[in-house]
Amino acid sequence: MRRVTQFFKKFFGLLLIAIAALWLFGPREPIDANVIFEAASLNDDLDGYLAQSEARFGDLTDGIQKRIIWAGANGAKTDLALVYLHGWGASSEEIRPVPDDVAAQFGANLYFTRLKGHGRPSNLMAMSEPTMNDWVQDIAEAIAIGRRIGERVVLLTTSTGGTLAVVAANDPALRDGITGIVFVSPNFGPTEPMAALANWPLARYWLPILVGEWSEWEPHNALQGKYWTTRRQIVSGLPMMALIKYINGINLRDLDVPALFIYSEQDEVVSPALTAAAIDTWGGPKQVEKRIMTSEDSPNHHVIAGDIMSPNQTVETVQIISDWIAGLLN
Repeated sequence: MRRVTQFFKKFFGLLLIAIAALWLFGPREPIDANVIFEAASLNDDLDGYLAQSEARFGDLTDGIQKRIIWAGANGAKTDLALVYLHGWGASSEEIRPVPDDVAAQFGANLYFTRLKGHGRPSNLMAMSEPTMNDWVQDIAEAIAIGRRIGERVVLLTTSTGGTLAVVAANDPALRDGITGIVFVSPNFGPTEPMAALANWPLARYWLPILVGEWSEWEPHNALQGKYWTTRRQIVSGLPMMALIKYINGINLRDLDVPALFIYSEQDEVVSPALTAAAIDTWGGPKQVEKRIMTSEDSPNHHVIAGDIMSPNQTVETVQIISDWIAGLLN
């Protein structure tokens, strides 16, 4: 009996050591914010450059490609350029026509990016292809294009687009030339507590077994069904959570970029408490606008502007953003 007891003690001791070693040294989703994109790779014909880049994908939803909306003649630089960064699982259409209407107020060129893996809902594996670093390259490219089409650049972001904007604000090379950032429902962390499991060791392998391989939800309307990816693999969320973990290590007090925060305290997708905490510690000048949805607006209080999800909020949101940008420019 004593030998059996000693055996189990050794067994469980070794098991605990193995678990501890796995926790400390086991592979996790890569966290990499290193920028390798070079602005010099952009040629003089930006429209042609973007068209060629997007032509590689034959399964893109029509109308959500990376593109520039020129305020005047194609190629003509404007005093201000807006760069729109959409959220995870969404696309350029997310809060339109808010970006377009704000750009029109200032005669500004407008660039819509497309995060890797997005806008390809017919390809069920597309959202599982990118890494966090792929999205960092997307925002580096977007900012470089913004600098090419405008003397000053304002980032207009929704949800995880805002998370990426924090990465940019923390990178001196990307930060240079950014006049301000608009955060609409910024993603500083999801409301779903189980999402934290994505940052555990080997999560890419055991998480689908634990919670299921696929995530699927019903769109609010036909246009959301068209422009969002409503069915994707569970592992597609791992790069997004790696991104969240990365920005959690940033001291937001060190970020001096002027920021406008627009969010709902009833947001059911990203944590309003984490948003409020981020606002409190943001180091640059900031303005906060808390929005209340009507019965005709986003039922989960997340996409809180734009005609697809929150049509009653569009006009006021455009005015709030335009007034704030006008203050920056003056």
